[in-house]
Amino acid sequence: MTDAAFTVAVTGPARTTELVGSALRRPVFSLFLGRRSCTPDTPILLFDQVADPVAELDRLPIHRAALRRGPRQPATFVYDTAPEPGALPDGEVRDTPAPGARRGFTRRPVWERQRELPHAPDSGSGTQWINALTAYRPEVTV
Repeated sequence: MTDAAFTVAVTGPARTTELVGSALRRPVFSLFLGRRSCTPDTPILLFDQVADPVAELDRLPIHRAALRRGPRQPATFVYDTAPEPGALPDGEVRDTPAPGARRGFTRRPVWERQRELPHAPDSGSGTQWINALTAYRPEVTV
């Protein structure tokens, strides 16, 4: 996963997204991706209050690695709730801790949708991309 780049749009009840934003702005413990030695690069939180977080993904600078096989590739969006009313789940993931179990997990449904993101200018990779992403986000007042 060297040089991997991930961008996540989180939606939900206002109170929940406010708590998530607050925790990412001022984490109690150091953040890591899977292992403590794998710390994410900055910025961790681009925005904490956006009218449509999924639409905002269309405007973000694109990491060069995403453009290796051409400028327009479909992106997979994974939803925890049905994106359209009555849509049947596309699969399940087993990642919800089971109540009372030490290491057990239960399954939950997920919905996947493919769509092409609009062509955005190549903002480079590595430091170039981090700088473009940092410049894209608005000034955050704390």
